Amino acid sequence: MRTSIASAWTSRERHQVALEQLATSLRADLKFADDYVAKLSVWREVVPDGYAIDAAARCLHHLYGAIEDFVVRALKIFDGQVPSGDDSHIRLLEQGSLEVPGKRGVILPKSDAIDELRRFRHRFRKRYDADLDVGLLHPVVKNAVAAWPTIRAHLVDFVSWVETCAKEAE
Repeated sequence: MRTSIASAWTSRERHQVALEQLATSLRADLKFADDYVAKLSVWREVVPDGYAIDAAARCLHHLYGAIEDFVVRALKIFDGQVPSGDDSHIRLLEQGSLEVPGKRGVILPKSDAIDELRRFRHRFRKRYDADLDVGLLHPVVKNAVAAWPTIRAHLVDFVSWVETCAKEAE
């Protein structure tokens, strides 16, 4: 009978591998978010028009998705669960903004810019208006691009902490 290598691992080794995989996934989420912010930067000072309105809206949607994916991945590993239900996106950000003493720090502090992205994502996905109002869209673009360095710094700090935890598990 063959035993897999993974089944011979200790709990500590499985924990280390899970943390290393988490760090890799979080870095990928950061890369996706960086790419969307780079695309959005085009419209920071110039109001999008025509097809650019839809492109900017899609980038905002995907930027929020990358941020939310980051938080979801971290919560699954450290908290063992993520919120579900009608207000799950709000509760997800709230849960990620709380420290769990002895378990994990804050994944991402509360931020008006992230909450604005969440609200925009909801409106975009539900398409309450058939046409996107550039007067509502452009301020979200400007705020997201302006807030990204601070948001990113928090996310990078969290990834670094996860990597440190993985090394300490060796």
